[in-house]
Amino acid sequence: FDANGVLQTAAADQPRFDHNPVAGALRGLLVEPSATNLLTYSSEFGNAAWSKIRSSLAPAAALGSDGTMSMTKLIENSENNSHYILQQQTYVAGQYSAVTVEAKAAERSVLQLTIPSTAFGINIAAFYNLATGEFFARSPGIPSMVPLGGGIYRCCLVAQAIATDPTGNVQIRMHSD
Repeated sequence: FDANGVLQTAAADQPRFDHNPVAGALRGLLVEPSATNLLTYSSEFGNAAWSKIRSSLAPAAALGSDGTMSMTKLIENSENNSHYILQQQTYVAGQYSAVTVEAKAAERSVLQLTIPSTAFGINIAAFYNLATGEFFARSPGIPSMVPLGGGIYRCCLVAQAIATDPTGNVQIRMHSD
């Protein structure tokens, strides 16, 4: 984040200085380990790689942390059931996986990130209250929640696979308050 709280990108191996996205205070040189994003179209939820379960999407529905109209809104259908998007994912024994999404409250204020897979021995899930900033996990996953300003939070769920599962997935769910 720059001093104005806007998410920036940089080329590989370029030094970057990070700032607190809310206060603008300098955090220092940003040093990150290498990582690979295994989700295709991870910021394009309207792509066919993402299945819409009892829901639809409205792209460019809100101002994102990058300062543009980049947030996609997840819209429930009329069924009295769960509403979410998912993408298939392979999990490998011993590897850590992280699901991260930037979100803000709208008609619903609770977000649920779920990793349903036999690779973890149990469905990994965490709940994030986008109105209060509180979060908790109901499984061995490690959740985190960082305020980015403007009511936006970066919600993350990390878990280590204990087995390999080529048929797992990642789910981003709206949840009742």
